[in-house]
Amino acid sequence: MTKHASVAVVKTWILMMAICLLGGCGGGPSAVNSTEVYHYISKSGTQPAKNLQLEMNADGTLNATGLAGGGTAPTEIDLNTGEAKSYFDGPGSTNIKIVIREDVGRTDFAGLTWRDEVVLNIWTDGVVEVDRAGVGASDSSGTKWISKLVRLNDKDAIVMVASQ
Repeated sequence: MTKHASVAVVKTWILMMAICLLGGCGGGPSAVNSTEVYHYISKSGTQPAKNLQLEMNADGTLNATGLAGGGTAPTEIDLNTGEAKSYFDGPGSTNIKIVIREDVGRTDFAGLTWRDEVVLNIWTDGVVEVDRAGVGASDSSGTKWISKLVRLNDKDAIVMVASQ
């Protein structure tokens, strides 16, 4: 082996080690157990919503608008008062875009306080999947969660995991 070839091999090895140190040599996302990820169980909705944009008002209520493709939200009507109540957080909900109003600074949804805009799905088992890694949120007990690409139930997904 020539001197130049030896230098090339060493440089390649150093580059490979640097990639591994940054988490890029594990053969894909790390496998996690279902107990390691955030699960949300709706206290109100039992049917899924889809294709909605949600933003929180200063009084804590949510504004919902349908996205392209037709937004739907299960709605119950009180037969005594005629009052309608829509639910956005049922298991199986998909394509829920969380928007943060500048004057409010957050949106509370699916048991988490979001300070970054995100699109999420709530799996039927309550796992909250989001559209990108690195999004932080916190729950009512103060636990911080961050979205991370993981392997869960033989599927690669970006889900909320406890922040270290």
